[in-house]
Amino acid sequence: MLARVLPSSSVISSARPRSTDPALITSADPSGPSANTAFNAGWYTASNESESPEILDVALDRASYKPGETAKLRIATKHGGKALISVLSNGLLSQQEPLIRELKRMAKAGVGSAMTRIHGDFHLGQVLVASGDVYLIDFEGEPGRPLAERRAKTSPLRDVAGLMRSLDYAAAATLDPKKLTAARLPAEQREAFITALRDGAQRAFLDAYVAASGTATEGDLLSFFLIEKAAYELAYEAANRPSWLLIPVNGLARLAARIQRTTRSEP
Repeated sequence: MLARVLPSSSVISSARPRSTDPALITSADPSGPSANTAFNAGWYTASNESESPEILDVALDRASYKPGETAKLRIATKHGGKALISVLSNGLLSQQEPLIRELKRMAKAGVGSAMTRIHGDFHLGQVLVASGDVYLIDFEGEPGRPLAERRAKTSPLRDVAGLMRSLDYAAAATLDPKKLTAARLPAEQREAFITALRDGAQRAFLDAYVAASGTATEGDLLSFFLIEKAAYELAYEAANRPSWLLIPVNGLARLAARIQRTTRSEP
């Protein structure tokens, strides 16, 4: 991202980031976009969670950077150990217009397709396994949708997309270094294993769905509903669980990149 970082002294020296300790990002290109939204340096955690943020001192090596320059970040902690730093960019925003065009094109694949009553909020948490059987619960649909929309018939691929995204959530939560409960492995080895497990589970689910329904799942319509679900997740996490926001952001970025690659490869 072409940006100029303007840190306030409070961000550099603050023991605990607060809403009054902002750092602002503006475009390094005078003709480019700008943002007036403040962000905080540090680890966010909801007030009702048992864990509390580590106390950090965060400092940049200069007040501004030119495109292509390297920013050096100094992080001082109370305790020794390794720090995980996630650097985000405006990659999704830069794809906004071409992605919207593709979504409009993909939506046309739904014209004349099968419609039925669906679960509406289908994810792994709605699946109970007991006494050798499987039970699906909570058929009221997505809480954020109007009741009339939840009751209306729609494509069953919406539920397929919901479970696909849920498998991605499960993998991302497992990779969270703060949530480790099993034997510790090198980060690269854990990520490769969990990613392969996620991809295998998604393929197995799609294969089983096709075998049971006789309906093809590859193509534009499923991709459309995957993007729709990831966008809904992003809005939900921003409003309710900001510490989980990276999961739908990363998922949406992967989906957008895949759609763009597919578009470029088409004749």
